[in-house]
Amino acid sequence: MTEGNPFTEKSHSRLSQTSELEIMNKLKEPTTTFSLVARFFNTSPTKVVEIFDKYGQMRRQPLPEIICIDEKHWRHKGQNRYMCVILNFKTMEIVDIIDGRTKKVWSSYTQIIDKKELAKVKYISIDMYETYRFVRNQYFPGAVLICDSFHVIKNINKVLDAIRIKVGKRYQKDSTEYYLLKKFHFLILKNYNDIPFNKARYNKKLKRYIDYHQLLEIILNIDNELTEAYNLKEQYITFNHYATSEDCREWLSRIIQEYASSGITGFISLSGTLINWFDEICASFNLVDGRRISNGPVEGINSRIDKILSNACGYQNFARMRNRLMYSLNKSSNPSSYAIDETIKREGKKRGSI
Repeated sequence: MTEGNPFTEKSHSRLSQTSELEIMNKLKEPTTTFSLVARFFNTSPTKVVEIFDKYGQMRRQPLPEIICIDEKHWRHKGQNRYMCVILNFKTMEIVDIIDGRTKKVWSSYTQIIDKKELAKVKYISIDMYETYRFVRNQYFPGAVLICDSFHVIKNINKVLDAIRIKVGKRYQKDSTEYYLLKKFHFLILKNYNDIPFNKARYNKKLKRYIDYHQLLEIILNIDNELTEAYNLKEQYITFNHYATSEDCREWLSRIIQEYASSGITGFISLSGTLINWFDEICASFNLVDGRRISNGPVEGINSRIDKILSNACGYQNFARMRNRLMYSLNKSSNPSSYAIDETIKREGKKRGSI
């Protein structure tokens, strides 16, 4: 008769509980994968997944006073192709991740949260997704809705870039104009004050030494509409940087008038967007503890999420993905003290995929 191993939790397990916790510590690293950890500990990826499902159950954090909400595409098939990341603005930790971004999904999610906890939320920072306005009115009526400045500028740059592409199509691909518009497009989209004063370098196409600011000047001289669009973009950048809660409404109104009367289709459309989100944009200039509230922190988290999903070649199991993201990205997260023995499985599958 084979003698049982007293150092394992169960007689049929090849790994001790200490080894399992070491595996969990390794999985805390966002850059690692289940397969890499399996090779490191000389076990199978399936076993590592089972261990993670056992100790990696991440509970939702309590809702704080300030939350940032941003949706993220995570799969190409299925009912909910987007997930909503809820971030604590002060701690920069993930409060929770929701499978979907629709009104129905938010209705189901908020039903399990006590109304007193929902009432604790005072500020909600969002992108310009209309459903979030409904979510605030329906479930967080006492909270101030804030339109994140990053997403406003992102929409402006999208219009500006479309004009750059349109202008570029007028020129042959071997022309100087096409070359400049394509190779140095980042100079148009970058805030003027953020363009570095670099040392002039020799450019073979232009046959001269030239720096970034000189390049930008040449590019803007290619087309009058492009120049006007660039200046309209910079008007908003200046407003976003220097406006205060006292003068933002009047200042934004002037910008809307400039956009509406520009004669540029994309900016005329943007004027309507700015009108639609006028109050939420102005709310972003209110300081809380000396800081403007924005989705900057959640954008940083999203880039780290991208790396985790890319390293794993994507996920099909939402519950496991949610647990992995919250476990790896939240500094305060630890292996669950309430270990379970069942692997998270998707419906209709014999075994849950990574």
